[in-house]
Amino acid sequence: LPLARLRPAALSYLDHRRIPHVLGTEQEAVRLALRYGADVEKAQRAALLHDCTKRLDMAQQLALCKRYGIETHPKNLGAMLAYRMLGIKGNHCAEFEKAGIAIKSIRIQENGCIKENMSFPPISYQKLAKETWEDCTFGNYLREPRFFFVVYREDRAGALRLAGCCFWNVPVRDLEGDIRAVWQETHDIIADGRLVLDIDAKGNVTNNLPKKHGHPIAHVRPHGRNRADTAPLPEGTYLAVRGNTAAWLDDTAYTKQCFWLNNDYIRHQLQLSGM
Repeated sequence: LPLARLRPAALSYLDHRRIPHVLGTEQEAVRLALRYGADVEKAQRAALLHDCTKRLDMAQQLALCKRYGIETHPKNLGAMLAYRMLGIKGNHCAEFEKAGIAIKSIRIQENGCIKENMSFPPISYQKLAKETWEDCTFGNYLREPRFFFVVYREDRAGALRLAGCCFWNVPVRDLEGDIRAVWQETHDIIADGRLVLDIDAKGNVTNNLPKKHGHPIAHVRPHGRNRADTAPLPEGTYLAVRGNTAAWLDDTAYTKQCFWLNNDYIRHQLQLSGM
């Protein structure tokens, strides 16, 4: 549909109280597209359609999944639906990426909590060891994009319903506070060859990387397919293995890890955004 016809059609699907929000999102999308050289009309279409299933019940949402060939219970269902509603066939949006916008789907449980922490790309240990905070992969990822949160809320029957969307940036005080501290601690452990594994008699592995219980915003934990999905450590550094040493044979590589934002931190940020 031409944009002039799409706008009234999209707004007709909304509760009247949501229309100002969608129109405001369209204006913001235009501003971002102009700033980053993205396609303005595609940005407008995405903004107008981002809440288009708000009034659909679960049966209708499942019908959309069937129509677009989407599995109904994959781990990334929320993200997949978000892309399809934006008119994107794959799970990447070139226009959003060009505009520096990263799409993240969030599921809020019926009790109001978010079950999953928010993950980021796996850490390259060798690259991390050579970086500084001022120009590091993780820091730049949080500094540069503007995140587009697509939020789903679980109802009493356990069904996920679209709750809304919002743009979000990491507050500078958080980026330069706990997030920087977690990055620096991880960097120093890896770069200095101080990574320690404790393995019990059953083969359970723990490490000395930053944990969620010690940091209010971010932490580090596995992000590989399994324990055998490893990445090489910086040249000349080795794991220190304690306990059941026979359970870990290669001391020059470790299971892939990534930085995560804590789920309770994300929930608080959504509450600040009015969601």
